[in-house]
Amino acid sequence: MTEAPLVLDRPAAAGAVADVLDHPFVRAVRDASQPMTLADPNRPDCPLVFVNQAFLDMTGYSEGEVLGRNCRYLQGPLTDRDTIARIRAAIAAHEPQCVDVLNYRKDGTPFWNQLVLSPLFGADGRLLYYFGSQLDVSDRHRTHDALAQALDMQRALVRDMNHRIANSFTLVLAMMRLQRSAMDDADGRALLDTLESRIRATAEVHHALHRGQGDRVTIAADVFLHRLVEGVRDSMVATADGALLTFDLALAPVRLPADQAIPLGIVVTELVTNAAKHAMRGGRPPHLALALLPARDGRRLCLRVSDDGPGPAAPLSAGTERGSGLDIVAAMTRQLNAAVLTGFTAAGSWTELTFPLQEAPLLSAS
Repeated sequence: MTEAPLVLDRPAAAGAVADVLDHPFVRAVRDASQPMTLADPNRPDCPLVFVNQAFLDMTGYSEGEVLGRNCRYLQGPLTDRDTIARIRAAIAAHEPQCVDVLNYRKDGTPFWNQLVLSPLFGADGRLLYYFGSQLDVSDRHRTHDALAQALDMQRALVRDMNHRIANSFTLVLAMMRLQRSAMDDADGRALLDTLESRIRATAEVHHALHRGQGDRVTIAADVFLHRLVEGVRDSMVATADGALLTFDLALAPVRLPADQAIPLGIVVTELVTNAAKHAMRGGRPPHLALALLPARDGRRLCLRVSDDGPGPAAPLSAGTERGSGLDIVAAMTRQLNAAVLTGFTAAGSWTELTFPLQEAPLLSAS
């Protein structure tokens, strides 16, 4: 014997839903573990005309308490009004909707309800019912809230730690400046100048990391290097005539992971300082150029530092003193897995590093 098809061809009247309760599809919905409801938008106040047992178990009401009523009885003092407005707008427009809404059980216990509403149309295109399925997603919201709270606590701790580290950098730099001002030895003062530049570079890396806190630990390389060069310039001693070091900058708006940005910043500090000292030998205000641009293959970046000084600069391989600037550059170059080229033209000396990107470059938001 073949079951008669379930046909929705008219708005619900008294007993209309009850007439089909023995259909296999309706029995499946009635006995499902997923809470389900049927509301009639053609009757005043869009009342519920069918609920299954799972819905009653979830809400704590009996069938007699809910049939014939609009389901707003599930709302409570903390139910979001904007969410309710979205539900009403979807019903008015005869459109489906899916929202998480804070509802209340009969005993007043709140729970998060993932509500999915779907309009059901008759053969003639008229809206007959609104079908609803519900899911208690309170555990998911509790987990989300706990994670959000933990993240807020972590951010507060990181902010405090960053503040303490920044203060430590400031204190160290101030102590170095005091020590430098008390020294008469030119070599000692020059050594402190070099150390100050390195500490400033490290502090700027930390500052860039702090600014870049977010979903990914990446640094806007163009902004970072610009600030770094300005710091080097400010800490450099002016030439005899008092002119300041000047730069041409060509920096691509890319973001780099922290473990590439940190060695890159240290390399730039050392190369710029070395190039500036070399350019000063010409007896005129030094002018440097710094470029960070993508290579042609799009998978590497090219860093180029050049100066307008007379004759070739000291080669990168010349450093032999343990801990010297050239040793630092060599170590950071290895960390970047960079290929290094140096040269000299009539316009001055240049150094070029080409290194692979660990991930695709992103447009800088800064």
